[in-house]
Amino acid sequence: FRRVLFRSEVYLWAILLQQLVGTTGGGSGITFVRTGTVAPNGNAFGNVGDQYNQTGAGSGAIWLKNSGQGTNTGWVQKA
Repeated sequence: FRRVLFRSEVYLWAILLQQLVGTTGGGSGITFVRTGTVAPNGNAFGNVGDQYNQTGAGSGAIWLKNSGQGTNTGWVQKA
């Protein structure tokens, strides 16, 4: 039996997996790459080490999650 997972379900499963394995992203842990059209601070939840690619309005900006586990703050623009 196959079922399509919604993005929010995938994110929740990933958080559960991180807790079970004992990793929180970055280094040798699990790192997620997200894409969106707006800046991630205040908009995208993530863990330290995650990457966010901003594609809106020709931005092409790359953001890395520098602080705050499971929060929507702590993103730092790198490019």
